[in-house]
Amino acid sequence: MSTEPCTQQHTYTITGRDGTTLATTQTGPKLAWVLWTNAGENALDLTATHPDGTRCATETRAVRALLPGGPYESRQQASIDGQPLRDAVNAATGEHDGPLTDAEYDAMRQAATDYLTTRLTRFGVELGVFDQRIAAWMADWEPHVVAVILGWVQRAHQAGRDSAASRC
Repeated sequence: MSTEPCTQQHTYTITGRDGTTLATTQTGPKLAWVLWTNAGENALDLTATHPDGTRCATETRAVRALLPGGPYESRQQASIDGQPLRDAVNAATGEHDGPLTDAEYDAMRQAATDYLTTRLTRFGVELGVFDQRIAAWMADWEPHVVAVILGWVQRAHQAGRDSAASRC
């Protein structure tokens, strides 16, 4: 497997959960990242292909490194990916001074649980009742820790997709 950058022109494609193409660009990996972000929860995959239509594994890995999900080298990196969870929790509790009320705490936990379960199901994880209880328990964890665990799930999901694609 080459670690040298690919020098060919690439087309970056964002694919949705239903297999449809959500966006394409030839401008570069940073714009592909913006398109991925704008596609929201429906975005499932991002690949780079050469002009002849063959998939470029080197460039695909490079552009995916720009996406949330790690691997992480530091707590600071994981904290960046944990920011959306922090934002969801802050939106649920609103502005307040002092300790959280019981209602605010419940809203915070529900927002964090919803965030976590939405991300897990995005990557094809079917959740049972006990799985949902564990997600609710994890709602009290620090966002950077949750980001690392979600990153593992995301990378495992993508590795499975890549493995299946290489068998075709």
